[in-house]
Amino acid sequence: MPRSGPRRAQKLEGYEPSMGDAVYLRGLSRWQAEGQRQDLADLYVESTGAESGEEYHSREGFLSRLAADVRT
Repeated sequence: MPRSGPRRAQKLEGYEPSMGDAVYLRGLSRWQAEGQRQDLADLYVESTGAESGEEYHSREGFLSRLAADVRT
């Protein structure tokens, strides 16, 4: 299968969509990916209920784990 570029959508393998429920993945620019990364970190901190003053450490720990998981 040819590799898709950042502007080409690719169907998610192993997923059987119902009629009109297709899932497509698309590449992001560096800036779009960074925005998504920051949004995920915000959501993580909000959902964990970190103690006041600990939000930074929770956020940085999450971003470190995310970066490590993306590399693997």
